[in-house]
Amino acid sequence: MDLSASGVYVALGLDLMVSLVLASTEPAAFRHPPETLLEALAGAGSAIVVAYIVGVSGLSPDLPRGSDTEWFLGSVVGLGLGGVLGNGLAVVLHEASEPLSWLAHWGVYWAGASTIFLAVAVAYLPIFAYKKARARHLNHDE
Repeated sequence: MDLSASGVYVALGLDLMVSLVLASTEPAAFRHPPETLLEALAGAGSAIVVAYIVGVSGLSPDLPRGSDTEWFLGSVVGLGLGGVLGNGLAVVLHEASEPLSWLAHWGVYWAGASTIFLAVAVAYLPIFAYKKARARHLNHDE
């Protein structure tokens, strides 16, 4: 299996696992979530997706080649896919007027978990940019 594909599967699996655990442990908490919660998730998710796109597009062209980089890029892509899906779920569920089914209830948790994971990935991108610049500087000095 390609390392980048395994990174995608791990990231999406993490979103899936956390959202399922949360949905099963709090079955009635968000059957009818407040509109402000879903509105906030959709708004925050949109901003985080834009930050993700800008951050990853500036980071990826000069990354060194290797298995660590492939797995990292796969994970970042998986977190991005999960975040975009979660943002879309928040927008769709925001329009729901009835109490949510179990699947939609799980979607609320997916939207929350994926938005948080994507935000953590965006916050961590400067460390990778620093490592990239440091490696380029060290290679240039040699």
